[in-house]
Amino acid sequence: MTVSDAYVRLPVPGQTMTAAFFRLQSTSDEPLVLNRVSCGCAQRTELHASTNANGIMKMRKQSSFTLAPGARADFAPGDWHVMLFDVDTSLRSSDTAELILHFADGETVPVTASIKSVFDEPDHKHHHH
Repeated sequence: MTVSDAYVRLPVPGQTMTAAFFRLQSTSDEPLVLNRVSCGCAQRTELHASTNANGIMKMRKQSSFTLAPGARADFAPGDWHVMLFDVDTSLRSSDTAELILHFADGETVPVTASIKSVFDEPDHKHHHH
């Protein structure tokens, strides 16, 4: 199991809610079940999946995320992501935060996430790969 490209989007001024994103790569021959992700920077977190229903984006809270053996998953804007609530308002762009991924088998994986502002992105556009 490897986790890469982890980042937390800096909350918009006046907001205390944001999202975390990362790439998961399974190196297991068993499915991996992610139950939750915690962050010292937030009081509460939820796993969310975005769906597009008739052109309307909806976010729904999910109880877990299952990664198939050997598969890769991108937690990214417009897709699966981790919602962070009551985020530490002292966070600044270029800081880091520790995410801890909690799996159903009891494994926990700590990941250092960079803090990024939407204004740090070169052209302010969402990229679809």
